[in-house]
Amino acid sequence: MTDKPSFTQTQIAEAIADPASLVELSGAIELQQQEEEIHDFLKDSPTTKLAELIGKCMAIVDLCDPSKTLEKPNIMMRKFREFTGKDLAIKVEYTASVKEMDGILDEAKTQATRIESAFKNISIHIEGLKAKATELAHNAALGQFIIDHHLNEVEEVQHSLLQRRVANLTAMLTANELAMEQFKLAQKNALMIVHRFEEMQTMVLPSWKSLTMQRDLSRELTPSQGVQVKQIYTNIRSDLNELSVMLS
Repeated sequence: MTDKPSFTQTQIAEAIADPASLVELSGAIELQQQEEEIHDFLKDSPTTKLAELIGKCMAIVDLCDPSKTLEKPNIMMRKFREFTGKDLAIKVEYTASVKEMDGILDEAKTQATRIESAFKNISIHIEGLKAKATELAHNAALGQFIIDHHLNEVEEVQHSLLQRRVANLTAMLTANELAMEQFKLAQKNALMIVHRFEEMQTMVLPSWKSLTMQRDLSRELTPSQGVQVKQIYTNIRSDLNELSVMLS
């Protein structure tokens, strides 16, 4: 807190009379419980499922690398492919892969929606945690004020209790402040991941799908067009990899 806390004479008198009331253990327990609830939420976050689905997308993109179709087979190889039906098999495999990708993306979109909703709602829990921490921080400051200015008015047998509780509460609040920063960062990253996924689904993977479905035409591309195809694929793979790293 940046503002210097102020205390009423009544608050000071009550704290001097009963130092233990400054830091009731129930308040510390409540703070810990609120923090653990957010930890549990983050542990069970839908981002784990989204990460698995992005991994499947990466595997399909690798399998159907459009740049591989730019390698023009010689006459003997073309004859062999026609005889064995390998070209047809590859085409069927690529078509099936595109359909599989569509299914994965539908499921991934569901998970992304869950992430966005959940991490927006986590703000409510963070605000509750912050409110409780502010209350306890005020008590810790009051306790320190008494130690610094009114310790001689506190019963001697209560000195160690007051000093110990203020020190422990201050340490707990420091840890809590760090945790809240991590919670806010996790929220920010999760929403960024959702936006990145939506961008990839809308603008990146359609390029891969187009190249994959038109693989028969790729042998008719000019060298410069072939370079463009390889660059598109490289960009797609890079985007998937970056999103995967963000989810890890």
